[in-house]
Amino acid sequence: MASQGERFRGQQAIELGAGCAGLPGLIASRFARGVLLTDGNAGVLETLRRNVVESIEQKKGQEKRGESSTRIGSSSNCSSTTPKGTISNSTNSDSKRVEVASLVWGDEESVQSILDDGWRPQILLGADILCWIDFVIPLLQTVKFLFLQAPEPLQAVLYLGFVNRANATERELYAQAIVMGMRVTRIPADSFLPSDKEDWPAE
Repeated sequence: MASQGERFRGQQAIELGAGCAGLPGLIASRFARGVLLTDGNAGVLETLRRNVVESIEQKKGQEKRGESSTRIGSSSNCSSTTPKGTISNSTNSDSKRVEVASLVWGDEESVQSILDDGWRPQILLGADILCWIDFVIPLLQTVKFLFLQAPEPLQAVLYLGFVNRANATERELYAQAIVMGMRVTRIPADSFLPSDKEDWPAE
């Protein structure tokens, strides 16, 4: 993602199943107009909120000192807690929107609450979020619902980093995506990852 920042410029993005760290969403926030990091677990959301706040404060401090951003987030301990509440902070002078919210896959009310808050993502993100075959249909239902609300629905995209733990889950993912009218493209990791970390852009 760090090498594909231009894909996010001027866009809203939502990370699905962000977990405690929300690393893909935080990286996307360096480029996108707005990023919403979501998860369906209340306990996980507490640590995620803290990581977002710490990342934003770190970024602000670096900007004041004229430094480039080299570290995103700090805590990966899912047992940690912070005060409840929605995070909405400016990450730079462009007043980028970075927030954390609950999102339960397949739950229409949950998804609608995000839309009611003004989110219309053109890009969805997910990193290793399909551990069980039962998650496939609720995930894709949520993805399709959000796609249909995007500024350009036919151009909306989900970038999904998928770890194949079971062939049945992978087959179900691709089959159900096609049934729901989506196009699936497999992208080899070495086609987009920088060969050298020094080549990754600072912004």
